[in-house]
Amino acid sequence: SMRRSIVAKHDLLKGTILSRDDITWIRPAGGLPPGHEHIVIGKELTIPLSVGKPILPEHLKDNRIR
Repeated sequence: SMRRSIVAKHDLLKGTILSRDDITWIRPAGGLPPGHEHIVIGKELTIPLSVGKPILPEHLKDNRIR
């Protein structure tokens, strides 16, 4: 069975703070696998993403304090 990945559930604007309602899972995997939702939820998108596009760590603002 093909793995799934976390993708945009609908078109998302740059600057969106991602919530559970903004993500879904589709096959084939091309991004983060299920179980990695904590990496994206609550994070800010640095680019717009259209529906079905994988949400990747490089698309998210790094909120960690350096």
